[in-house]
Amino acid sequence: MSDLLTSANQNSIAEVDFSLWKIVAIVFLGVFSAIGFSYFLYGFLIDWSGGIYALVCLVFFLVAIFLEAVFIKDFSRLVTAIFFEVLAIGTFSYIHFSGFLFGALIVAFFFLLWGCWRGRDELQYNLKIRIFSVNRVLLPKVITAVSLFVVAAYVGVYDPQKTLISPDIFDKVVMPTQGIVKYFYPISFSGKFGDAVQTVVEKQLEGQMAYKRLPDSDKAAIRKQAGDDLKARVADYIGVWPNDNERVIDVMYRAFVQFSGGLSGDQKNFVFAGLALALFLVVRSIGIPIMWVTYAVSALIYETLLAAGFAELVLESRSKEIIIVK
Repeated sequence: MSDLLTSANQNSIAEVDFSLWKIVAIVFLGVFSAIGFSYFLYGFLIDWSGGIYALVCLVFFLVAIFLEAVFIKDFSRLVTAIFFEVLAIGTFSYIHFSGFLFGALIVAFFFLLWGCWRGRDELQYNLKIRIFSVNRVLLPKVITAVSLFVVAAYVGVYDPQKTLISPDIFDKVVMPTQGIVKYFYPISFSGKFGDAVQTVVEKQLEGQMAYKRLPDSDKAAIRKQAGDDLKARVADYIGVWPNDNERVIDVMYRAFVQFSGGLSGDQKNFVFAGLALALFLVVRSIGIPIMWVTYAVSALIYETLLAAGFAELVLESRSKEIIIVK
């Protein structure tokens, strides 16, 4: 009977937050990293700068959410912590405040709360505290919340009177796809358009036996004529005339501007919605490697905190492990 009472007493103690300042320290990490992520994300969306710093802040934000799910026992305090972190993550987006941003922040709040709730369930129903198990159910929901916020921030900086994408962002988004293009044609998006045309023409002609038998002077004339024809077909298709000394990526951007400029307001919004959806999917997919980095960082910080006496396992038996902040 006494063992049963002792066990019940230990379990009740394990559900109490003993050190308020340690809880505040964890929440401060979450709020501070959320503000940093908001700041660098805003710069990233404006001129494509600060992307690496935004990712670093995001990792620490994810770690803070994990620590809150593990260490904060009082549910009302957990809700309060997530509320302040959601406010913090939108700090530098409030200058473009909109109903869409407000809705995204609300959805992000519930996704964060849901993730922490599932993480707490893992702690309660598993016999041992397993960091990977907690993160496995927690982080995907947090990444989804962050992805929604990134889309909301992108919508906020969008100006319908201007182009859908700035030249810098277009450059950074399109450049990674040139590896796929090079699989078919060895051209570079950063190279000159005239060189790209000649590369395509030579690839088309190299397999023709009649062309190979011609003298060099005739080959040069055929290449020039084929290049002019190809350039005319490209210009007719994209709606702008490309210059030989212009970068391929710049020609592509001018074509995009020409295309988007001819759209009506509703059509432009439809295209923009498609870009926002694509951005959400891209950010969500980038979250997969970020989660693996967070697994390692959160495990390192968790074990360091235990070793430093920040928290201790107060009930370790064959039945279950429970952790509390002392």
